[in-house]
Amino acid sequence: MNHLSIKALSPSYWVVIISFVVFALYLINPAIIPWLVVIFFVILTLKLTLDGVKLHNQLPQELQSYYQQLSSNIYTRCQGIKQENREKINRLALIEKTYNEHPKLQVWEKKKRYYQLLPNLLLAMGLLGTFVGITINLILLSRNTAGEIQLQKALADIISSMAIAFVSSLVALVCSVFLTKFHPAYDLDIEKDNLISRLEDYIDNDYLLSQTPLSVQEKINELRTSIDIYASKLDIFVSKFPQYVKDFEHAVTDASRKLVKSADEFGDVTKESSKLMQTGANTLSNTTNNLAGITRNFSNLTSTLSTSAQSLDSTTEALQNYTQELQSLTNTLVNNSSRIQNLIQNNQQDLNSISIRLEQNTHTLSSATQSFNLNASQVKEALNQHTGQVGNHNYNIQNVAITLDQYTQIIKNIQTNLTNLVNLLNQSQNP
Repeated sequence: MNHLSIKALSPSYWVVIISFVVFALYLINPAIIPWLVVIFFVILTLKLTLDGVKLHNQLPQELQSYYQQLSSNIYTRCQGIKQENREKINRLALIEKTYNEHPKLQVWEKKKRYYQLLPNLLLAMGLLGTFVGITINLILLSRNTAGEIQLQKALADIISSMAIAFVSSLVALVCSVFLTKFHPAYDLDIEKDNLISRLEDYIDNDYLLSQTPLSVQEKINELRTSIDIYASKLDIFVSKFPQYVKDFEHAVTDASRKLVKSADEFGDVTKESSKLMQTGANTLSNTTNNLAGITRNFSNLTSTLSTSAQSLDSTTEALQNYTQELQSLTNTLVNNSSRIQNLIQNNQQDLNSISIRLEQNTHTLSSATQSFNLNASQVKEALNQHTGQVGNHNYNIQNVAITLDQYTQIIKNIQTNLTNLVNLLNQSQNP
């Protein structure tokens, strides 16, 4: 038969057991319930305070162990960046991202925030225990309205239990002051700031300073590579630039041709309109002359009629006046047509001059392109000469080093010969 130990019981079993015990005590003595409630909240407040003290002492130790992990992660991230770009690293952004991606540090942040809210939570628990105890005592007092129990005895029990109910608030206040004064929450923020400062110091003074700088030859190679890339891009641009100029020239020429063509078409339409207006004016003039002749013939035929002659004469004069007005209107239309034709001719002349200027600008742009190509080739030749000079300089330096080594060997040989000569002189002086 398996026996469950006390530690192996789940929280649900503990809730059932505590509820059964409280119910049994209530059946035995109902007045003990407020005491039990207040004692429960006092014990819970003390437990939360002790857990907060342990958490405050534990978090800085955990934070120290995370420094090595963060520094190794930052080292791995920095190794993937080119050496010439490592000075451009945004240190704060790199540290923040590495810090936020660490799963244990996220748990650390949650614990820190819980600890920062713990003093207010303790006060809330104390007040809750006080009000629960007072409420239960008032309920018991309201049940005694029938006079089953002596009021003085009931009041003594209720007042004593209410007095102990205020102990929960007092204990919670003392625990909150204890955590705020002796284990402040801002110490954890200081530890976090110190960790970030240490990581910045690691990046600036440990990692970046340990990197070997580029040698002169490597810098020259990088400069040569960048110059070659720039020269290749410049060659591509120079090779395509005449085509761009030709495309621009064709576009401008096509636009000017279309503009001249539209102006010619507009001039032709205006000329045709002028001809039609002139023809209409001539037809109207002929019709007026014919009408005047008919009027004169009709006046001659009706000269015998004296009563109607005066009226016909007045009608003829009116028609002649109307004819003169039509003639003047026709002249005005003819003049306007000639003015329109002159304006069209002037516009065509202006368009021709604009086309000539565009062609001149195209020639100027072509000459500028040629000069630009010449300058680009000169710049490229100068860069190649500079690269050759750098190579010659390195070769001369190597020759100088070899020559110095040879001179050093010669000097050593001379010293050896002098030593031998001195020894021979000494031997000759002392036979």
